[in-house]
Amino acid sequence: QYTALMLAARLKKSAIACVDQKRYNAAQEKLASAKATILKAPTSELMEAEIIAIESLEANLRNHQLLEFRKQSHYEAHEITQGFTQPGRSLNQSQE
Repeated sequence: QYTALMLAARLKKSAIACVDQKRYNAAQEKLASAKATILKAPTSELMEAEIIAIESLEANLRNHQLLEFRKQSHYEAHEITQGFTQPGRSLNQSQE
């Protein structure tokens, strides 16, 4: 699960870069790859929450809500790479 989350976070950061370069289709592809990565991981509440978050990002991008997309994707990617998925809950705690 941790590996899937890290890969998804990396893809989200890449999607941000694509949006900054106005490559919206490429950003959508990165989010689709992130979602596919998460769907391949064992099912858990953590993975389900990540799918919901990615779908929200996809909707923001589709609706050209780019500021909201950037804020949300940056926050979520940072949260995952720092080892936390929810306030006060680390990845290690969520797998126990």
